[in-house]
Amino acid sequence: MEYERYISDGLIEKHFLGFTSLEEEEDLRIHLNIFPELHTEMEDVERRIERAAFKDAPMPPAHIKVALMQRIAREEATRQANVSSRMQNKVYRDVAPPEDKITVHIGWKIFLIFFLSSIALSLLAILLYYRQVVGK
Repeated sequence: MEYERYISDGLIEKHFLGFTSLEEEEDLRIHLNIFPELHTEMEDVERRIERAAFKDAPMPPAHIKVALMQRIAREEATRQANVSSRMQNKVYRDVAPPEDKITVHIGWKIFLIFFLSSIALSLLAILLYYRQVVGK
């Protein structure tokens, strides 16, 4: 089958090592959608390459881990401080309205307009009804 060519020719290994051309990358991407077996083979190749890379890799000195962990802790503390300062900046300031102004939510304004309009229309209806009754 076509996917066996990728396995036997080493195109998957070339892909992981970054030696494939644009045409080979596009061809591999198309065949990945067609053949699900290529996904499992790619995972196997990736694991083999990782094992080979870490097998003979020298271990870093112990003091590097300590220095790295301290740096990570400092960066995390800085990030937490930035987050908390941003949260403090979101606190509303000067919430109280000025002494000479009253602020009202838009919902109350709409309710007040509706309420006063209904009173005005009720008075108008009563007036028209009274004119009809008295006018007769």
